[in-house]
Amino acid sequence: HAHHKGPSLYAKNPNNLCKMIWISPFAVMGIHRGLPADEVTAHAEQYHRTILALRDGRFDIELARKSPYLNSDLARLIRES
Repeated sequence: HAHHKGPSLYAKNPNNLCKMIWISPFAVMGIHRGLPADEVTAHAEQYHRTILALRDGRFDIELARKSPYLNSDLARLIRES
């Protein structure tokens, strides 16, 4: 079998093996206790807005990495187009 020579890709940067950037989770507190339908809908709309902003490059990832939760302050994190 073939042997790989030199350091592995993982050894070079084990924290970014798949070229992804970690950001805080989008958290919905109290969901396990049950939230009113209007609150669930509001969180779903915020999540949708967040995904679109990430896709479109309108999301401040560096600022988001400093927040405890991705949705802590979406007004600051999402740049409107």
